[in-house]
Amino acid sequence: MKNLRASLGQLFVIILVCSPALSQADELWKGAPNPQLLSVSIMGGLGTWGGSEEFSLLGSIAYKIKHEGLLDDVNDQLYLEAQAGPSFGGGVSPISYSIHLRWDFHKDFDWSFFAIGGLAGAFELSGYGGFIYPRFGVGAFWHFLDAFSFRFDVSREFLGAGIATQF
Repeated sequence: MKNLRASLGQLFVIILVCSPALSQADELWKGAPNPQLLSVSIMGGLGTWGGSEEFSLLGSIAYKIKHEGLLDDVNDQLYLEAQAGPSFGGGVSPISYSIHLRWDFHKDFDWSFFAIGGLAGAFELSGYGGFIYPRFGVGAFWHFLDAFSFRFDVSREFLGAGIATQF
């Protein structure tokens, strides 16, 4: 599992480094902010619970709290995002959740990158208990249609991909 996580992490870095060559924007990291207020995602991937790795499904909803972002000369926005979903395959089957800020940086029309920071946790339905911990991660959106994007997430407790849309 560590080799899979390392390989997917390397793929993410390659996409990040090579994406300027694929871009057709006149001026990168500039432009008008995204007008939509809500973002919804469904993702699947490798989740961690205690010392085990399991297949996880996560749903997320994000609400834009800062339209113009925090940096003056960069196309960025700030979202409050909540995520939750089950994990399968490790025998424990926890429900994980997270509430965090997501800071989006729009490179061009095709790519947006983000950083997340907040609190996450998990609990097990049969009474095992649960815990809360800080959550930090990075990710990207590849906007392949006007209404839909592929989403990629990398953090300590989740490595996955899925589909996202905005309203």
